[in-house]
Formats: sequence, structure tokens, C-alpha cells
Amino acid sequence: MKLLSHRAVIRITIVLCLMMVLVLSFYMQSYAAPKTLAMVCNIYGRLTVIRDNQEKNAKVRSALISNDQVITDGRSQAVLLMKDNSEVKMGPNTKITIEEKNAKKGIFLWFGKVFAKMTRQDANFEFGSPHGAAAIEGTELQMEVDKSAGSILTVAEGKVLFSNSKGKVRVKGSEQSMAKSKTATISAPRIVQFQKLIMWQNQINKYVDAMESFKQAFDNAVRIKQSSGGSLIAAQQQVKEINQARDLLDSMVPDPMFQRGHNAMKGAFHILLQYLVSTVPQHQQQYLQQGQAQLQIAETELIKYKAYYQNEERKFLSEPTYDSNPIK
Repeated sequence: MKLLSHRAVIRITIVLCLMMVLVLSFYMQSYAAPKTLAMVCNIYGRLTVIRDNQEKNAKVRSALISNDQVITDGRSQAVLLMKDNSEVKMGPNTKITIEEKNAKKGIFLWFGKVFAKMTRQDANFEFGSPHGAAAIEGTELQMEVDKSAGSILTVAEGKVLFSNSKGKVRVKGSEQSMAKSKTATISAPRIVQFQKLIMWQNQINKYVDAMESFKQAFDNAVRIKQSSGGSLIAAQQQVKEINQARDLLDSMVPDPMFQRGHNAMKGAFHILLQYLVSTVPQHQQQYLQQGQAQLQIAETELIKYKAYYQNEERKFLSEPTYDSNPIK
């Protein structure tokens, strides 16, 4: 028998090693952990997830993967956070499927209502339904599937391409379009009053920003004032920072639901400025206590304010959108 040369043995060994690497790679891909596509951020009531035909109750921070079915009942709502930090809110009596096919990602809405706030335009993300698909070209939209009305797409901001086998329609901000079946012509967009959610969220964000700016200015002012021994020069350096935070608050039209908190924030600004320029230790302590008390009132009112509008938002998501009266 002819023996193999040393070079031939090396070649055969290399080929066998490469084959083993390919087999191991295929094995690892086959048994790799499923990729997380979304996470449960908040739950009001009960949220059910069906995975591999097994039903379980979801919890906050539960991971969601491709083909997961997510369901709310008549008394439940949920907030999902997508991998890119886009936010999807599910209304009551809603069922969706998390999808990923090749490079395409999305959510299929079987019935119910979802409101989505996308962080970026993603041509590979779409909302599907039994009657049509909505390709994202903007940031905020609502999709609803109703037994009698079909699929209703409402766009708050940006643009969405709504399509089915009969054609496609581009729906812009404050517009709504419907498809009663997959083979029915999609209705021409109509204008609807859908700015409530945006207005609420923008107003809340402004107050949160003003509060954070003021708290930072307050903490910095106290720290520098105390460390400098009451120096007026050090205090003056903080006045500019405080005025910037106050300007943000002054630029806002007070919301009646936050009037007390708004006034408390303005009062705290005024007291803090007095604290900074005061050179009398007794007065400084008095101003500091008064400012902290006003700040505490403002923070408490902000918590109530956010809770009020979150409740209004949940009620809004529970109401049918397609009955909205178009703006004449």
C-alpha cells in the first residue's frame, strides 16, 4: 500500500478541519438563542404572550422574539419598546404578532388598536393587517383593525405608505385612510383631529425638561454657594444657568391641569435667585428651605400631571378612531 505524502496528509487534515468548522457553525446557528426584537415596557392589566403554541402572562421587561403573539384583553393595555427604542402602545382587545422575515421587521395587527412612535424612518419596518400594510415613512401613527370598518390607518406626524393588492395611498400627518378588505380599494386620505396625543406628550416633555433644568441649576447653585462661602461672584455664575431654565418655563403657555405646579416652579426660581445674592446666613437658610418646599410642590404636581394625561391617553386609545369627525 502506497503511503500518503506528508503534504497530502496536511491537505486532508485542513479539509477535515474546515468541514468540522462548517458543521459546528451550522449547529450553533440552529441552536442559537432567539434574537430579541422588542421588550415589554409597561403593562396595565394583563398581557398574554403566545410562543410556540404555549401561552404565558408577560411581565415588564419580558423579551419578545419573532412570531410571538401578544394579546391584551378588554381591560388591558401595554407599552412595547422595539430594539431601536421605537415605542408601540397596545389598546384593549388587541392582538399583534412580532415579525422578522429576512431584512423586514414589523408588527402584524390582527385586531384592536396600536399607536406607534418610531425613532427613525425605517423602510424595512411595516405594520401589517388582514386588509393592508403600512410602510413607515414618518414617525407617529395609529393602526386599528375593526370587524365592520376594516383596517384604519391614522398618521399623527410624518408619512406612511398604506397598500394592499388593489393599490397604495400615501397618508400624511393628521390624515386617515381605510381599507375594508385586502381586495378593497383603499380610501383617499381625509383630515382628522389627531393632535391630542402629540400635544399632551409635547407639553409633558416641556415641563419635564424645565423641571430637570431647574433641579440641576438648584443643586449647582447650592453646592457652589456653600463651597464658596457665600461669594457673590460664584453666585453670579449660576444666575445665567437659572435664567435659562426660567426662560424655558416662561416660553410655555400654562396648562390649567398644571397651574399649581407651574406657579410653584416660578416661585422656586424667584426664591433661588434671592438665595444666591443673599449674604446673610440666616436669610440664606430661609430662602433655601422655601425654595426646596416650592420645588417639592412642583415635583408632586408634575407626577399628578403625567398620571392625568397617561389616563387620558389610555381612554383615547380605547375609543374607535374611525368615528372622528373630519375637519371641514
